[in-house]
Amino acid sequence: MHKFVLIGAVLVLSGCAGNYKTTFDHGEAMEPITVDVVPVLAKEELDVQIVVADSSAATAQYGLIGALVGAVIDSAVNKRNAVVAERRAEVIRELTGEYDIVEAAHKATLRIGDHERFAVLAVSEPTTSVGWDDLANDAFESGTADVVVVLDFDFALTPTADQVRVNADQRVYFRSTAKKKDKNRKPASFRTFTYFSPVQTVVNRPFEDGEKEQLLDALQDDYEERMTAHPDEKDDLEKAMKAEIEDLQKADTIPEVLALRETWTTEQLSRYLDQSIDHIAFMLRHDWESASVPEESVRTEDKFVVVNANGFAMQDKGKDIARLDENEIYRSQWGHMYSVPAPE
Repeated sequence: MHKFVLIGAVLVLSGCAGNYKTTFDHGEAMEPITVDVVPVLAKEELDVQIVVADSSAATAQYGLIGALVGAVIDSAVNKRNAVVAERRAEVIRELTGEYDIVEAAHKATLRIGDHERFAVLAVSEPTTSVGWDDLANDAFESGTADVVVVLDFDFALTPTADQVRVNADQRVYFRSTAKKKDKNRKPASFRTFTYFSPVQTVVNRPFEDGEKEQLLDALQDDYEERMTAHPDEKDDLEKAMKAEIEDLQKADTIPEVLALRETWTTEQLSRYLDQSIDHIAFMLRHDWESASVPEESVRTEDKFVVVNANGFAMQDKGKDIARLDENEIYRSQWGHMYSVPAPE
């Protein structure tokens, strides 16, 4: 059986059939494996992703306002991309300002629960640290668990702004792994669990009478304010402004920022963010429960397409293991798991 879940436009074909080890070794008549869970959340707001229309057709991911990567803002083209990212960030921040991303990451880990094969001894409060090995080492020193699982969460809208995307990167550390001299243990495995919300069609309506003229005035005012605040970037900002004005003059439909405001509501975003909590927890629990790796015919039974954290759509093979809400949940041939909108 073949199912196709198309979420993006760029297609990267996966290679030969993959294999993987189970996350935990569930031997017969063993006591439950004891686990400490350490959630990590480097950014406490939704990531901002934009599609960069350049010769490489690459997709760039920017942080929120105040966290833009300075290295990419070195030309008029990249300056314009940064301005676009900032505008998108402002809209997302307005829509999700009351939503607690930190609490969402914490809930996802708490809902994994216990099982006959594993027992969760502790779930830490989410931290913003990205020193995963150090976090695992600290958990081993302060606790008694056999295993420390560090979960690195990332919440975002997809580059096309029509889906919520939540990643949880899992690093698994075993107490039995010997340290090399004074260095920390290294993870025994790495796996990613990804949730995609149902697609929310972005509103791309035509302009109302006089609306384009108002938007052109607002656009020029915006750039003038930026040039006043950053006089050293005036040349690049002027070039970016000229390009944006030309594009807006030629446009037949409203610009992205306005379309985002008319597409998404706080309630819709909150609902999908809440939904991601249960989906991520379900996938983690399924991963931890697994006692064996399926045969290749099962590992490659279904085909599906997902968008990775950098915005590229990738085709993979795997097994459709469950239906949750409006989504199908797949385990890929490499052991990663995805919750994606069910094919129509």
